[in-house]
Amino acid sequence: MNWMHWNFFKDIGLSFAQPWFLLGLLALPLLAWLRGNLGGAKGFAVDAALGTIHAVEWSSSGRGTFVPLHHAWNNDLRIAPVGGEDANTSLHHHTLIASVRTYAYVGPQFTAAAWIDAVKQGRTFFSNGPLVEFTVDSRIPGESVNLPASGGTVTLEGKVWSWLPLTKIAIYHNGKLWKEVGAEFREQVTVDSSGWFSLVVEGAPAGLPVDPAFPQAGTNAIRVYVGDQKIRSRESAEYFIAWIDKLRSMTEKWPGWRSQTEKDHVYAQFDEAQRIYQRLAGERDVLQK
Repeated sequence: MNWMHWNFFKDIGLSFAQPWFLLGLLALPLLAWLRGNLGGAKGFAVDAALGTIHAVEWSSSGRGTFVPLHHAWNNDLRIAPVGGEDANTSLHHHTLIASVRTYAYVGPQFTAAAWIDAVKQGRTFFSNGPLVEFTVDSRIPGESVNLPASGGTVTLEGKVWSWLPLTKIAIYHNGKLWKEVGAEFREQVTVDSSGWFSLVVEGAPAGLPVDPAFPQAGTNAIRVYVGDQKIRSRESAEYFIAWIDKLRSMTEKWPGWRSQTEKDHVYAQFDEAQRIYQRLAGERDVLQK
C-alpha cells in the first residue's frame, strides 16, 4: 500500500489543518482536568464543533490527546491524527525534526498533492517509529463501512512493524479498549450500532538520549454505519459542553480583550459550539428510544 509520510506538514501551507497541541491534557476524569487549565489546546472543543480544524497533532509520544480525540469521534467529528514537532521554541523540551510523522494513503498518485488530499480525507496514521496497517472489511483509516439496518459482522485485520519492542497493540472501539492483539491479527466482530474502530500501538521508553519518550503510532478511525444510524454519544457531547463552560470562565478573566465587539464574537462562537453539542446529545437520545 502506498502510505506516504511528510514531516511537519504545516510548512507546506495546509490551511485546512490547524494543529492543536493537547499534550497538557492528561487521561483523567473530566472533572479532574477541568480544575486545571485545559492544556495547550483550549479552543479544541469549539473548533471541532465549528469544523475549523481537520487534524490534531502529536509532537511527541503521549496518551492524553486520545481522550478528546476519541470524544470527538464519538459524535462523528472528522478530525484526523497527524504528526509534527511543534515550533521547537521550548528550551526545556526540544523535539527532533521529523520525530513524529504523518503517514497518508495516497494510492497510485505518489505526489504532494495526493498527500494533501489524503490528509484532508483523514486517511492517516501518525508514528514516531512503528509502522501499521489496519482495515475493517478492507476499508482503511478515514474510510467507512456501511451495514444494513440489521447490522452484521465485520473483519478487522492489521499488521505492525517496529524496530523497538512493543508492549501494547490495541484496538479501540467507540473510545474504549476493545481488544489487545498481536503484531499480525484478524478479528471478527458483530456490529449492531454505528461506531468506529482504531488501532494504537506503543512500546516501553527506549532509554536513548533523544526523544520521543516511547514508541507510538495511532490510526484515524474507521467508521462502521448500521443503516442510517448516526454515531452519537451524549457523554462525549456533555464532555465538550463542560469544556466550553470552563473555557468561558477562563476567558472572563482574560485582561487582553481589545473591544467588546471582539469579546462578543468569541462568545458567540462558544454559544454556537455548545448548541451543536446539545443537538448531538439530543440525537443520541433519539437513537436510544
